[in-house]
Amino acid sequence: MNTDDIVPAAAFPRLDRQGWLWGLSKPQLIVVGVAVAGLMVATFAGGTAILATLTLWTAPIATLGIVQIDHRPALIALMEAIVSKLRRMLGATDYVVRPEQPVTMGELNIPGAVGARIDVIEVPYASGAAVLFDKHTRWASIAIRCESSTFDLAAADDKAGRTWGYARLASAVLAHEGVVRVAVMARTTPAAAEAATAYYTTTSTARGAGAMVSPWAHDQVMARLTSSSARDVERDVIVVVSVDTNKVRPLIKDAGKGNIGLGHVMAREVTALGPLLTECGVRTQRWLTPREVAATIRLAYDPEAVSLLERQAVQGSLTLDLADAGPVILREHPDRLETDTAVHQSFWIRQWPRTLTKAGFLSNLICEGDYTRTLTQVFMPEPVTQTAKNIESKRLAIASRREVDARLKRPTPFEVTAAEHDLAAQEEELNEGFAGIKWTGYLSVSAPNTEALGVAVSAATMSADGLDLRLLRGQQAAGFNAAALPLGWGLS
Repeated sequence: MNTDDIVPAAAFPRLDRQGWLWGLSKPQLIVVGVAVAGLMVATFAGGTAILATLTLWTAPIATLGIVQIDHRPALIALMEAIVSKLRRMLGATDYVVRPEQPVTMGELNIPGAVGARIDVIEVPYASGAAVLFDKHTRWASIAIRCESSTFDLAAADDKAGRTWGYARLASAVLAHEGVVRVAVMARTTPAAAEAATAYYTTTSTARGAGAMVSPWAHDQVMARLTSSSARDVERDVIVVVSVDTNKVRPLIKDAGKGNIGLGHVMAREVTALGPLLTECGVRTQRWLTPREVAATIRLAYDPEAVSLLERQAVQGSLTLDLADAGPVILREHPDRLETDTAVHQSFWIRQWPRTLTKAGFLSNLICEGDYTRTLTQVFMPEPVTQTAKNIESKRLAIASRREVDARLKRPTPFEVTAAEHDLAAQEEELNEGFAGIKWTGYLSVSAPNTEALGVAVSAATMSADGLDLRLLRGQQAAGFNAAALPLGWGLS
C-alpha cells in the first residue's frame, strides 16, 4: 500500500445559495412580488393602456428578481454596483493622510468602518498582549503568531496525524463557550535581502550546528543561500480567535470585570489553543502585542516596509504605533486597491475542491512563487440544531425549485441534484457527531504595480488547485480588510 494512502482526503460541498422559496432569496421574492402585484392591480383596474404601461415596467423588474448571473442573483449584483458607484461619486473610495491633522496615539488609524469600530486594548498578559474589540458586534479578537514545519516534507503518517489534529482543533475551539469565529491567515512576503543567510547563521549557532559540525554541508547551504537565483520569502501564520463578549459576560465578571476580566477570558483561549495546535504540527510563538499588530497591518498596506520592521523586530525595538499602522494613501477601484507602495486584488473563494482531495491541497497556493499574498480561512461554529434547520430549509428550497422546473417542463439542473447529495452527506456527518461549521476563504495578492499584479494573480490562479476564485468587484477595500488584516473582520 502506498504510504500516502493513509493521508485523509475529502470533498467539499457546494456553497451555492439555494434560496428561500422557489429557489429565490428573500430580496428576490420581494422584487418579484412587487412586479406581480403591480400587474394584478393593472389587470383589475382595467384599461389597455394602463396594462401595457405597467407590463413594460413589471416585466424587467420581475426578470431582475429571477435572473442569476454567474450563480449570483442579478439583483444583488446590481445593488452592489450601485453602492460602489455611489461611494466613488461621494469620494468614499479615496483616502489620504493629512499631516497637519492630529491623531490619537494608541488608536487604530485605518480608513472606513474598521478603524471606527475596532479598539485595541492592551491586557496584562504575555508582556502586554492586544485584544481587538469591535464596538458594534462586541466581539473581542486575539491574534496569535504560529510557526510550523513544511507539510509537504512530512512523512505520510505525520501528515495524517496533523490532519486529524486539525479536525480536533476545529471541533474543540469552535465548541468553546463564546467563540464565534476562527481565522487562519497564511501570509507569504518577499524577505529582506540576506534574510535567509542571517536566519541560518543565527539558528545554526544556537543549535550547535554549522561549519564546526559539517564544513561540507555548511558550504552547500551557504552556496544555495547566496546564489543569484535564490529568492527569499517569509511565511507568517497568524490565528485570529474571536469571542462574543455577550456570551461570556459571566466569565468576564468572575475574572475581575472590565479589561482585566476580558484579558483573563482571552488568555484562557490562548492556553487552550496551544496543545491543539501542537497536534496539527504548529507551535504557538506568541500572542501579538499592540505594536506587533500595528506592524502586521503596516506590512499588509506597505510591503516595502519589511526591511525596517524586520530590523526593529530583531533588535526588540518596534516603535510603530497603532496610529501609524494604516496607509498614507488608499485608492479603491472596482477591481483593485492601491496603497502606499503596492497594488492589491482580493478574492473570495467561492468553491472548494469538489472531488476527493488530500490534505495539504493549499500548499501550492501558500508556498509556490515569490509574490506577496495572504490566504485566509475562516471557520464559524453553528449549533447543531441550527445546522439541521438550515438543511431542512435548503431541502424545501430544492423541492420548490423542482416544482417550478416541472411546471415549466424543463430539466432540473445538475447543480440541484448535486446539492441534494451534499445535504444528505452533511446530515450524515451531523448524525455521526461532527460539529456544524460554516466556512469561507479569502485571498489577497499584492504587487508593486498593476503589471506585476497581473502576473502574480495569474500565478495564484494556476496554484489554486480545485478552488474557484472570484474577484470581489466593488468590494476591494472590504475584501482586503477581511483577507489581509488580522482583525477578526469579515464580509457579510
